[in-house]
Amino acid sequence: MRSEAAIFHPDNLPLLSQEMKLSAEYDKIIGAQTVMWEGQEKTLAELQVVYFDHDRAHREKAWRLLRRQLADRQAINDLWVDFIQLA
Repeated sequence: MRSEAAIFHPDNLPLLSQEMKLSAEYDKIIGAQTVMWEGQEKTLAELQVVYFDHDRAHREKAWRLLRRQLADRQAINDLWVDFIQLA
């Protein structure tokens, strides 16, 4: 806490605010990435447990659903450009 207090500067608050907004937008995009898995809609995060299944075909089927991420690739790339500009 002392270190954070020592490096605190009010000029950084707008940058922190912008970073938090970009992080929230990223979380919103990632959280909305869903796929149909065995008759149920699942987020990609929920599907991660399948990657540890002993059945290779089952794991591959789940892995192939990761293509869903490509649909949001441009939006995520744009967010990263904005993140980099904050640095």
